[in-house]
Amino acid sequence: MASCVPSRNAYTSPKTTHGTNYARAQCAFPKRTHPGDPVVPYHTIAFSQQKLRAALRRSGGQEPALTYGFVVHSRRQHERPTLGLITLNGESLPLNRRLLAALDGVPLWLFGHARVTLDQGTPVDGIPDDKLDDAPLATLLMHIATFDVAAGVAQNLVQVEASIRADTLVQPLIVLTPSRPESWPR
Repeated sequence: MASCVPSRNAYTSPKTTHGTNYARAQCAFPKRTHPGDPVVPYHTIAFSQQKLRAALRRSGGQEPALTYGFVVHSRRQHERPTLGLITLNGESLPLNRRLLAALDGVPLWLFGHARVTLDQGTPVDGIPDDKLDDAPLATLLMHIATFDVAAGVAQNLVQVEASIRADTLVQPLIVLTPSRPESWPR
């Protein structure tokens, strides 16, 4: 049986059975039962949601309208750095190949300004081949299309390729899109 931490709102009801009092508690917050379980601190999720909302407000007049977003950040799973996602509604999940594949063909904008594609994610080491699609990613390849403003009035489109690594990612990446990918959580 998993142990739990009762919340302030936990309902307790004394029950007497054969002279012994038992308290039944409905626990709102289960304790972590395994060391190394992935946990993203609440303040990280709240801060990411705040940043996402601000980025969506700033990009409100853009064409196409950007109405959904997510944050790519570094998290830990079993003491290994992995890439994770935080959605606008606060879901926090490990980024994996299945989620990455759902972004194929979806227009993505880094911080609402530069067009990007995300692909070629590399899972963490030690994952069996039959579980690779759902394994957390350690790295990710990002292609960025932006304009070189140093050229003056005649701007040139510049393509940049960046490797995003969980063990070196310090600044979370805010990615905006016109709609939520179909297989993603709301």
